[in-house]
Amino acid sequence: MTEVTQIVTARGDFRKPDEVADVEHNSGVDLACMAVLGPRASGKSTLLNRLFGTDSAIANPLTGKGGTKGAWVATGRAGGRPLVALDTQGFEATAGDEAAVVAKVAMLSLALADCVVFNLWAADIGRFDAAGYSLLRTVFTEHMHVFLEERARKTLLLFIVRDHDDGSSPAIIKRLLTEDVKKLWDEAEKPMEYAGAAVEESFDLDVVTLPHIKFKKEDFDAEVRKLQSRFVDPGSPHGYLFKPAYTKAVPGWALGTYAEVLWGDIAKQGPRGFGSSALSTKDLQASYLCDRAFNDERVRADRVLARWRADADSGRVTPNLGQQAEALLAQARASFDSRTSAFPKAIERDTKRRELMSWIEETVRGVFEKEMTHLQNEALQRLREGLTRSLRQTSSPRIPDNERSKILTDAKSWFTQRSESLSVESLGLVNRAATREVNSVLDMFSAQFHESPAAQMHAIRQIRRQAQRKPRRVKTVIPGVTLTAAIRPGGFGNFQAIAGYSDGPHAVNVSVCNDADAAEQEGQGQVPFFRFQPSLNFDIDL
Repeated sequence: MTEVTQIVTARGDFRKPDEVADVEHNSGVDLACMAVLGPRASGKSTLLNRLFGTDSAIANPLTGKGGTKGAWVATGRAGGRPLVALDTQGFEATAGDEAAVVAKVAMLSLALADCVVFNLWAADIGRFDAAGYSLLRTVFTEHMHVFLEERARKTLLLFIVRDHDDGSSPAIIKRLLTEDVKKLWDEAEKPMEYAGAAVEESFDLDVVTLPHIKFKKEDFDAEVRKLQSRFVDPGSPHGYLFKPAYTKAVPGWALGTYAEVLWGDIAKQGPRGFGSSALSTKDLQASYLCDRAFNDERVRADRVLARWRADADSGRVTPNLGQQAEALLAQARASFDSRTSAFPKAIERDTKRRELMSWIEETVRGVFEKEMTHLQNEALQRLREGLTRSLRQTSSPRIPDNERSKILTDAKSWFTQRSESLSVESLGLVNRAATREVNSVLDMFSAQFHESPAAQMHAIRQIRRQAQRKPRRVKTVIPGVTLTAAIRPGGFGNFQAIAGYSDGPHAVNVSVCNDADAAEQEGQGQVPFFRFQPSLNFDIDL
């Protein structure tokens, strides 16, 4: 077996060392467990050292000092099963506060052990304090409470009587111990369900006597070898001790943690309180396995949730969060139910399932709300950028209404599409409220965009550009008609008059001069009284 390892200190603190955790790898196999109880300095540790080759500390037989404190465990294998040997602190009537630790260790032993070994000296049989009968009576009381719902569950109570050298037969020793046991059982406080019950209904009694370890060493060693075979050999001719009827179904892959759960209940409530809770070993196993499944599923789910939280905290949106969340919830629920299916009616199962699912749901809810806020902010940013981009591309101080409406519709559609992928229908996490909220914000922002500083600055810049722009030169070709008329009556030029009228490119000019006679005298021939001359002109600007 392994070296002994302390699992309960003298102060009542529980320790879960690696040596105990090693047994946890034997998945699916129940433990064969024995525990040794008895008075201080009665040779309990010596017996275990001889039976299993352990190295437990041994108390001084004269002073009682030293020896085992709290509880120590050694692990090995016997008959194809993991074997656990539990060495406990000895009982002493005057031990004060230590007695409470001893009683609690006895309760732990009772909940774990198929076989409870009660070690005592032959000379102390019948002596209440010296034999540790007070501890034995406590064991009986707590057994009736611990196994209240499993009355068919039995424990082997094996008395090891040391220094049996007075010549009396083992049968007499067994009769005396049986009488004492029955008396202690009758004196033990019983719940109503055990009223009138006999000790044989809960315990099978067996007695092994050992001669003096020094004066009859060979005989002692021979008897110890016989006893050893009964613990480790299912085919022992002396009777295998770990019968199926005695098993507490302690999972071999969970000794350390299972014992820790037990000790937590015992230490919190005390021996009598522990019993009054009416927890059966099945309840304790359900408590442990449900707690183990809860922790494992929470760790597994947190690996996924941690990535989602990181995305949400950094402003990213998890792709298809809704589908992934639904799958995670279904997987966690199915896995937990599968691992705890052996306890369908256990209260602890429902409690841990609700706790697990509530934790996942709250985490998903937090991620959903953060990422929905990110989408809302991004939708607003997309609208702002779209309007700003359109404003920069137009020469007008304002965005045309049809263009602004299109940009607004695109932003709303983008949000609706993205937010639908976040929805977790089973948790009531949908995008309807967020969509109404963001649509209202987008509408307001779009309507007030022209009043924003950016839009106003753009309008001012456009006006300035137009004011500073040089007039554009226009290329033109303008046709015009000019009518010129001359009236020349007779005379020698002593009367002249000129009149004119214009309308755009068109003009009329009329002149009167009485110089016809003078012109004829000068040899110009006959001068016409009236002469009319039209002309066509073009004003070309290139």
